[in-house]
Amino acid sequence: PNPDNFLAELRRRKIKSSLNLHFNNGIQPYEEPYERFVKDYLSRTDDYDGPEGYVYNEPYQFAGNDYKVGKPGDKAPVPFRICQMEWADAFFNSIIRPFDNQGVDFWWMDWQQWLDSRYTKGLRNTFWLNYTFFNDKVRQTESLGKSAPRPMIYHRWGGIGSHRYQVGFSGDTYATWKVLSYLPYFTATASNAGYGYWGHDIGGHMQPKGIKETDPELYTRWIQSGVFTPIFKTHSTKDMTMEKRFWVFPEHFDAMRKAIRLRYDPTPYIYPAARQAYDTGLSITRPLYYYWPENDNAYEWKEEFMFGDDILATTVCQPVDKITGLAERTMWFPEGSDWYDMSTGIMYKGGTVHNLLYTIDENPYFVKAGAVIPMAGQKIMTLQEQSPELRLVVVPGLGEATTKVYEDDGTTQSYDSEYTITDITKITTNNQVIVKIAPRNGTFKGMLPNRRISVVLDGFYAPSKVTVNGTDIPYKRFASYEQETGAQVWGYDGSQLQTNIWIEETSANKELEVVISFDGMDTAVVPSGSKGLITRFTAIAPETKLNFFALKMRDFQLPSEFTAVAQCGSFITEKPHEAPRFIQAMDTKAMIENINSWKQLDPEFKTKIAAQTIFEK
Repeated sequence: PNPDNFLAELRRRKIKSSLNLHFNNGIQPYEEPYERFVKDYLSRTDDYDGPEGYVYNEPYQFAGNDYKVGKPGDKAPVPFRICQMEWADAFFNSIIRPFDNQGVDFWWMDWQQWLDSRYTKGLRNTFWLNYTFFNDKVRQTESLGKSAPRPMIYHRWGGIGSHRYQVGFSGDTYATWKVLSYLPYFTATASNAGYGYWGHDIGGHMQPKGIKETDPELYTRWIQSGVFTPIFKTHSTKDMTMEKRFWVFPEHFDAMRKAIRLRYDPTPYIYPAARQAYDTGLSITRPLYYYWPENDNAYEWKEEFMFGDDILATTVCQPVDKITGLAERTMWFPEGSDWYDMSTGIMYKGGTVHNLLYTIDENPYFVKAGAVIPMAGQKIMTLQEQSPELRLVVVPGLGEATTKVYEDDGTTQSYDSEYTITDITKITTNNQVIVKIAPRNGTFKGMLPNRRISVVLDGFYAPSKVTVNGTDIPYKRFASYEQETGAQVWGYDGSQLQTNIWIEETSANKELEVVISFDGMDTAVVPSGSKGLITRFTAIAPETKLNFFALKMRDFQLPSEFTAVAQCGSFITEKPHEAPRFIQAMDTKAMIENINSWKQLDPEFKTKIAAQTIFEK
């Protein structure tokens, strides 16, 4: 009931606010700004569309509109006319500015009516709204120079040139698997027109005819897909069948929440890509033919694209099989590199095609073998504040890899000259991983003097030794807790087959060298797919217990062949240096034979257990 207090509360919570504008009805007499707008507008011009003083004395024909009838003395609506300077000046002065002063941070132009102006031939309404609103933001703060806030609007595509007025959204889509499967191609090819800050209504905008409820599986896959789009947001029409509160779907809640979390994690990877777009025009979502222009596959595989330099993104575009719990996703892996599946821990050879299988919990994305992906700290909750934490995720792959972490103040227009770059180099050999973090180069106002870096090795065995700038770092079973005190420790997460190394907070101007050694080991990399088996069977363990419980056997324990797989992550967490033994003990063939030997078990459940051991059709 009180807009001032509501917007003030949002600001106290450091939440940005936007209002959605539909202009086609013009300004109606019942709207709060009507009186001051009419007074302002009429003081600027006598060239207006409407009865004298916008008061009906007789029936009146508005330009391009239906015949309007009002009783004498009734107030008349003011038609939309953003193409007229006097109308636009009065509109921004008497309507937009008061809202800005209340605390609205940016505006959402949602024009979706007639294409061209009814007053200026050939002028596109959508484009002109984008132009006027963006430049109004510029004008309001240009006296502040480089310390001015960055102008931003949220809008629909208005034709070539609209990339100047980011950010954008694609409009009203139907909630169907077919639409979801089209979006990867749609998103990536928008980059060809420079329209790189682009997003969609996650979960769809409206239901197809006859559909009366949200499909939680489709919504889950849409959220997972949205992780690897420039703009990540849900939205829908005012329809109770379009449910977007993900906590309403208990069976899919964990998968949805995990995907939303994953969007926050790579922000230190996404932000340098934003800088790259500013410097080069190369958007973060890139069709495959940007990298492999001579290969026909780069044009034919339209449901995958590069997300930045090192991530190959895709979308699972069909529901899981009702019995196996698996959905298909066929992938072409471009040549020139192998590709590491972050969801299953499988490395795929470049230049090959695979028909892969995924559970609803698995959101496939593939990292170039040996790459380093900068990630945010594990406790990130907002992007409105600087964080001293930085995680560097290293995936298997021999050789050298480099990446950069870009930072600026995040709010002003001083980024053209005031920013920092941190160069990161990684070298992997058969028995060692070396990560070098260079001193931060550059400066910007308000930058944090120190940083807290952690290094994550995904898909590696536990190392024999870890040093930072020559100092030994101790292994701790509860390293994730001890590091919260600022301690310099390393630990191992058996559920994800990850080594986590936490380095004490230090000056950002200091060089760091982290050396992770695997002395006395035949290989530092765990067998391909071990991560996927562990995560799948940890997840299916409760369902397995329920199926055996239905047999009503007293004092029953799950088969040891099953627990060797489902509990493998826990075993490794307790004894990380014995991981090779525990992984070798995961005998899926013996597990399937044991499960099949129970005649009273549900046959469909037996089928599901066998299927969950398979990652490729």
